[in-house]
Amino acid sequence: YKKNWRNRGDLKVLSLLGTNDGVINSKSLEESLECMPLGTTTVVHIKGGNHTQFGCSHRVDGPFSMKDKDPQISLEEQEDRVVQETVSFLREIDTAPDM
Repeated sequence: YKKNWRNRGDLKVLSLLGTNDGVINSKSLEESLECMPLGTTTVVHIKGGNHTQFGCSHRVDGPFSMKDKDPQISLEEQEDRVVQETVSFLREIDTAPDM
């Protein structure tokens, strides 16, 4: 994400994040989001979601899962939110006027 896409208004970006994500480095995330297209980037925070449940992976010993926070929502609820937000985003793109 280090490439600067800031002035690429023709690109639409959806970033989904869990509020209980203990893996993502917040400074790196902030730097990455600053490079995303201005005005066409949508950031959604899924309340209670964590990093592990985005990949539907089981918490096992490893560099990432040990840092992750416990989710405050079920896997199914997080999956539902991801699907809802993604479908909504894609519908907006489908109905948006060409840039």
